Amino acid sequence: MAKDQINEVCYARPELLGRIAKHPGAQIVVVDQDGVSSYSSGRIHDDTLGVMDHLRGLGLHAGCRVGIRAQNSYEWLILDFALITLGCTSVCIPLGNPELDPLSGSKLAEQYDLNFLFQENGFDAGDCDVVRNASGLIRLEHLRPARVLGKVAPEAAVTSDAFTIVFSSGTTGRLKRLPISWTSLQHGIERVSDAFEINSEDRIFDILPLSIFQQRYLAYCALYRGATVVLSTQDQFFEALKAGNPTVILGPPVFYEVAEQRFDRWSGRKRDALTRISNIVRWAPRPLRQSVRKHLFQSLHDIYGSAVRLMLVGSAPINLSTLTFFERAGFPLYQIYGMTECGWIAWNRPGANKLGSVGKPAFPGAISLGPEGEVLVRNPNHLCHYYEGADAAENAQVFLDAKTISTGDIGAFDEDGFLVLGGRKKNVIITAGGQKISPENIEDKVKAVGKIDHVVVFRDDTLRALSAVIWPTDQGDDARAAIAREIKGLNRQILSTTPIMGLVFSDIPLSAETGLLTRNLKVDRAAVQARLGPSVERIGTFG
Repeated sequence: MAKDQINEVCYARPELLGRIAKHPGAQIVVVDQDGVSSYSSGRIHDDTLGVMDHLRGLGLHAGCRVGIRAQNSYEWLILDFALITLGCTSVCIPLGNPELDPLSGSKLAEQYDLNFLFQENGFDAGDCDVVRNASGLIRLEHLRPARVLGKVAPEAAVTSDAFTIVFSSGTTGRLKRLPISWTSLQHGIERVSDAFEINSEDRIFDILPLSIFQQRYLAYCALYRGATVVLSTQDQFFEALKAGNPTVILGPPVFYEVAEQRFDRWSGRKRDALTRISNIVRWAPRPLRQSVRKHLFQSLHDIYGSAVRLMLVGSAPINLSTLTFFERAGFPLYQIYGMTECGWIAWNRPGANKLGSVGKPAFPGAISLGPEGEVLVRNPNHLCHYYEGADAAENAQVFLDAKTISTGDIGAFDEDGFLVLGGRKKNVIITAGGQKISPENIEDKVKAVGKIDHVVVFRDDTLRALSAVIWPTDQGDDARAAIAREIKGLNRQILSTTPIMGLVFSDIPLSAETGLLTRNLKVDRAAVQARLGPSVERIGTFG
């Protein structure tokens, strides 16, 4: 089929394939263990049509629910594009989840009402057939016979606006299913693409699991504007940066902390000299200032390639010290704020950036503050309007009415209209004295003493006070004693009403593999406290 005929065909959701046809320069670049592979707009278009034909041959049509359980790959995206265009609803199963990984294909199909499931090798199919390896989709002749799981849904007269179901811990910490609105997504894509001037010259970095909706959002934004998707996986982080040379990077703080940690390992003399020179040019015009600072810190810029024009950080709180360091080093890093239920909520961007804030509202007038300072978002185009399978009471905690979502975050606007977050409502610690505090605020103060990569503060019922888990830059006894002395100093001053009385220094990697980060690379506070809390010692024992 000629690409100029795409809009003449009655597809359930023609928008994505139409945009791909419109932009011949769009492409997907895949960086994996086998090297680098590039797929043109024409190839993406034709492969999507081929997979659509195959899906129809399996009896799938608008209204069917189709599961995907696989690592990031070109085939994953093509399957997603085909399901979108057909009007099916994808159910994206996250990997590495202790609740879901043990389930066989047939059990998943039963539990989530799937008509079909595509999964990669390594997962048990159960007592029915599945397409075992999604990579075979593009080479259709290699697919073994497969049959539909369960009963084929009757063909839908009207395609549901919910085009995909994603899993999220959301605002309550329990695994939930979020139906995502196709109509609302169209509004969001245009808004964010305009705000950050996404264009055909961009290469957008996309390496977190595609089951996380934000990652597919990035791919859609790229293809809608004729840009390139640089697709890879977390274990190929540095290889993908080098080979893909992205212009736009969006990720959690761990994407960026690597540069700050390398800087912290330089000699004090070198750090001081570079910092002094960087401060000297702070009053220079921005282009000159950025150029000088980039030259000073070139080896750190090289980590991310040679073409980055925009770095966005979100998903989890970032230390103010990291934001300050990146500005001093000439990086174009901007903090943003969003959640799967709402989409984009607020953002800093070039020309409107204030360190320590998450920016101004993405949709003017959409943010208000509740009685306790909770951030509420009112928007008719939220990505999600309810949790699938949840009872009315659970839905009502988040979806306050048809247009208003409770984020669970505490915040305030400053005098210039920038939103400053004060931590998660559910993370608020009530001290033995009845004082309510946000651990994130205390963690920022502790991190600022230096030579600390990460810190997690929690209420310690044994000590009837606060304790902290510290990941020091240097693991030696002298370094630990120095950090303890600095925290004792904080206890006498800015933490005098909420002192940290217990410490544990950890050398266990803070990662998803150790169970201390979630699959979204956010700190799992409960896991950190459960695993390391028993090792806490009174601060007086350190030096």
